[in-house]
Amino acid sequence: MFDTKHLLIKKLQESSQHFQVALQVLKLSPRNVKRMFETGFAMYRGTKRAKNPLFLHIEPTGVCNLKCTMCPRTESITRDLRHMKFEFFKKICGGIDPIFVAFVGFGEPFLNPQILEMVRYCKKRKITARISSNATMLNSKLSREIIKTGLDQIWFSIDSPTPENFEKIRVGAKFQKTIEGIQEFKKITEQEKSKIVITINFTITQDNIHEVPLMVQFCHEKLKIIPTFARGYGYDIEQQQSRILKNSPLIQEILSQAIGLAAQYKMTEVVRNLTTISEDLKNSLDGKGPCYFPYYVVAVSWDGRVNPCCLYYDYQMKLGNLQEKSFEEVWNGKGYQTFRVKLKTNRCDLNICNTCPLNDVSLHNIMHKIQKFPGAKLLTKERYSYLRDKESNS
Repeated sequence: MFDTKHLLIKKLQESSQHFQVALQVLKLSPRNVKRMFETGFAMYRGTKRAKNPLFLHIEPTGVCNLKCTMCPRTESITRDLRHMKFEFFKKICGGIDPIFVAFVGFGEPFLNPQILEMVRYCKKRKITARISSNATMLNSKLSREIIKTGLDQIWFSIDSPTPENFEKIRVGAKFQKTIEGIQEFKKITEQEKSKIVITINFTITQDNIHEVPLMVQFCHEKLKIIPTFARGYGYDIEQQQSRILKNSPLIQEILSQAIGLAAQYKMTEVVRNLTTISEDLKNSLDGKGPCYFPYYVVAVSWDGRVNPCCLYYDYQMKLGNLQEKSFEEVWNGKGYQTFRVKLKTNRCDLNICNTCPLNDVSLHNIMHKIQKFPGAKLLTKERYSYLRDKESNS
């Protein structure tokens, strides 16, 4: 029997960091699979207009209790930062109809007193939901309330397995208290037989790359939770640019050690995750490759500003505000259409986009394979320059 779900998981998880984590919990119903194929077809054709995005990255609050060194919120964000109201969230979610909602942004979600209502709303609409948290507010009562909502996945951000470096990076957090909160949360999920997927999220920068192997070991031996690793962003901020990873023999050696440990611990997801990062560093597109986010992802701030992704920390791209316009007016408006056209070629001329290290290698490879089918090239007049370059070198 043809298994569409497992085929999608296999192909998209091969080398796409974005899908490696999302597909752990995404409900691939026939309707959702249909939407994914429709979105994929629009991406391949490179159309100006797009179907509603599959993934909604929403900022439930701009308020935070930490001052993390790699976060632009600490020194660079100038916009007003408050909580999103539940009724406004419902309006946004209803207008977009996503299949996956990630509660992320530049604040701590659990500071918003209505965050659990938002999760319950998602589950009522059968939308997969994930929260990214710094884990500093966890206690027994909150942990049980989170689990009762039916939340599908929770990310706890831990960027060092050592107290000294953790507290240096996540200024305002206490290592021991944070780790104990996560351990208690995990214990309660086991007691309640919850299916929530717990993930430790480690943002790799020059400040902590040396600790990646130790983090793999720490997660295996102490937390017994599978970690996920992501490269830190430089944004358009000079002091952040110095923190981002650049390929070097030393960094490849560190990643190789971590991959070896993950393989030893039978952490298949971590092996795949770190291998993707290693390959991306070795084969960097340096901001020259196209990006597909404007077809399947959208980011919305607490006050309704729409941007392509979370790299636009100050929502610098003026695409529209959902307090003033419908989502369709913004998503397929002139600003977004122009943006998609620019990204067909590359990211070089787009500030912030050209600093992004995220390479959708898996999607690039799928597009390239489709090009080889007879008649496939007739589906689109405008070809991605990246694909043309690959063909000429094949």
